Amino acid sequence: CEFRGIPTIVSSDGQLAGPLTSPFLVDGLGVPVAPTWAFLGGVSTGDGNEQLVPVNGFESLRMYVLLNSTHATGFDNVKKWEREYLKFMQTKADALEVEGDSAPFRLTYEATVSGNDELNNSIRPDWRLFVGLGNTVMLLAHLVLRSYSDLTLSKGMVVQPALLAVVLAVGCSFGIMGYTGVKFNLVHMSALVLLFGLGLDDAFLIVQALHQSVSLSTPQTTVQERLAKAMSTAGVSILFTSLTDALVFVIGTSSPLPAVRDFCIFAALGVIFIFVYQIIFFGAALAIDIHREYCNVNEIKGSLGFGWAPAPFGPFYDPNRKLADAGVHTVEIPVMPEVTYMNKKLRAYGKFLLQKPVSAAVAGVVVAYWAFIGIGLTRLRSGLTLKDLTTEYSYWSDFQDDRMRYFNEKGLLFTLTVPPGSIDYRKSSERTSYMDLIGNLEALSCLEAEPQGVWLKELDTYTTATGLTLSSLEGDAFISALQTWLEGPGMMFSDDIQVFETLDQVSFGATRSGLRMESLETDSGDRNGVPCLDRARETIKEWHSGRSGQIPVVTNILFQFWESTKIIVSQVGMNLSFAFVGCFIITLFVLPHSTQLFVILVATASILGGVFAAVPLVWNEIVSISSLISFVITVGFAVDNVVHIAHSYMASRHMHRQDKLLDALEHVGMPILAGNSTTIVGLLWLLLYSSKIYLLFMKIVISVLFLGSVHAMLFLPVFLGNFGPEPLVSEKCESDLETANEAKADPELGHKDAIQMSSSGGAVSDKSTVGGHSEKTRAAVSSNSFVQGHDEPVQPITVPDGFSDDAHAAV
Repeated sequence: CEFRGIPTIVSSDGQLAGPLTSPFLVDGLGVPVAPTWAFLGGVSTGDGNEQLVPVNGFESLRMYVLLNSTHATGFDNVKKWEREYLKFMQTKADALEVEGDSAPFRLTYEATVSGNDELNNSIRPDWRLFVGLGNTVMLLAHLVLRSYSDLTLSKGMVVQPALLAVVLAVGCSFGIMGYTGVKFNLVHMSALVLLFGLGLDDAFLIVQALHQSVSLSTPQTTVQERLAKAMSTAGVSILFTSLTDALVFVIGTSSPLPAVRDFCIFAALGVIFIFVYQIIFFGAALAIDIHREYCNVNEIKGSLGFGWAPAPFGPFYDPNRKLADAGVHTVEIPVMPEVTYMNKKLRAYGKFLLQKPVSAAVAGVVVAYWAFIGIGLTRLRSGLTLKDLTTEYSYWSDFQDDRMRYFNEKGLLFTLTVPPGSIDYRKSSERTSYMDLIGNLEALSCLEAEPQGVWLKELDTYTTATGLTLSSLEGDAFISALQTWLEGPGMMFSDDIQVFETLDQVSFGATRSGLRMESLETDSGDRNGVPCLDRARETIKEWHSGRSGQIPVVTNILFQFWESTKIIVSQVGMNLSFAFVGCFIITLFVLPHSTQLFVILVATASILGGVFAAVPLVWNEIVSISSLISFVITVGFAVDNVVHIAHSYMASRHMHRQDKLLDALEHVGMPILAGNSTTIVGLLWLLLYSSKIYLLFMKIVISVLFLGSVHAMLFLPVFLGNFGPEPLVSEKCESDLETANEAKADPELGHKDAIQMSSSGGAVSDKSTVGGHSEKTRAAVSSNSFVQGHDEPVQPITVPDGFSDDAHAAV
């Protein structure tokens, strides 16, 4: 049974059994309720005698408590009354829950403030969880970067400046948003996870490049030169991913949704500032840490100032300090043992992947994965379920469940609002036109007439019963009949008609009528609600064509969410399309190679496709406005994983694709795994959050991180190792350069004839033996300038005998 008014219990013999409202609702709360003649069970008028119809029981009862406007004037005062009502109902519901199975009924409830209040509660950040997430990520990063066997070479203490760089970037982003007047909303807090993840990824990459720079260094390499070697490789990759991420968020600012637009502004600023602070602030911290290492001071003492601070901690930081100053003169520069171990494991892993049976198996997995994407995309649904806006244990979530379970035989009340001045009801022709519009709407398959929903129909019934014909009433005669009706039988419609009286005339303001929508399959409107809304608006538009005044509108509290349902698919598609265009442009400038360009775009699309497919197939969720921001974030994470491995592959000095792949895995494999794994573990803190919005955010980000790792460490290595691009050089030159690379990787290669060529023109000097070279010559062999194309002058290079003329030009 559904009705409006004060319910009164009727016993089986038809006698009133007493009002349910006292003291359960009205007396207990002290809220005055508008009187009504509606009784439980209705009224029978058979045989001309009115009597109450007895009701023996009901499965579910929905009641409306109407607040008297004379006791609660003003919006804030109404909200105060409603929140007191919610507290009272919570007390009663808790008491019934304590009774358990012996309770006479179960109680769920809502008020008009429930939706907004619960949404705010759902997105309000729990700072304890964010602090826990940050500390967890910092601890894991420290465990990854520190050395357990050599504290001097350890890099565990650089985690703090890496995270501080992110904090500084977030602070600058908030500052600019406040200065420019961009609104801040609580959803921005989810960007902290993104920014911390991107910041740590950059830090891992720079530290790994610093470890790899050992192979290009000698005891005479200064702190400044060592950091320059690391930044020359890691900096390019970080710049590329930062530009791509920032461009994705800049594109997102074109969204018509203010929350998404403001979020993208904040995220774009955060990405830009993270790059700046990682290069400047974190780079400075690394320079200090290299100086500490060159002073042979362990990182624990270094965190207290030893090895870089002024006296008495010193020696004071000097960018020109060399490792030789600490008494190290060996040819092999010490490197953190854990890095050496992981490099060997990653190289062995790469060789395993390149075995033909393994590569074939991986290709089969890729085909199955793409089939998974296809199935998932066909089952993807968009929309918004109201209960998903709440926390997991919200009273409003329980009410929405009961509403859909017991009271969904009829759909929403579809309110047609006519703005002031659009229809002159004093003219019968205008009233006829209005009724034509009502008839056209009721003729739609998704709408039906609502009993007592159209005030003009009820007025026509009243005038006919009194011997008048409504169509014959014009001007003041109609106004008089209307006022008489509103003061009597039509009192219940007084809120639906705005009539303004002045000294000389009576005018109409806005009016409204109601139609009933068909039963909804979901309250998100994605199945039948949004299509019905579109057809109704088109019907109204056709009716209004050629008329003056504002066009009538259809309203319901859910329509604001349905509007997001209408545009969410197009918004996701537009953002992703523009993001791919941005990736294409930036990749074209940074990695101008057609194969790599194709690989990056396909891999990124594959990752995002997997994330979308996982939403219905793995997480059993729908794409909603609350998840749109999460999908915008996924582009940044997806591009980062793919670009790091692709750029490192292209930057490798090796000639053969298999060797280039192994080199790339050594350089970026650990940063990719470390960055993704620490972020995933940190996100698990959100499991303690009862907000479904944050839980969905966690699921989507974990999906993209996991799939990004799979693509970067499994799918892409197999493709690049078998089909990746190779430099276009002659076979003889290729052989010569490979031999030179072997000599470079092992300066102790001995007893091979070699020639020394100068950078001025490749002049040939006396032959000598590599194994008997001086330290200066061995250092020259270790130089990477002739391969990487650095700007510094090329020092004399000792190369094994057998070089062709083509190789002279290449060198």
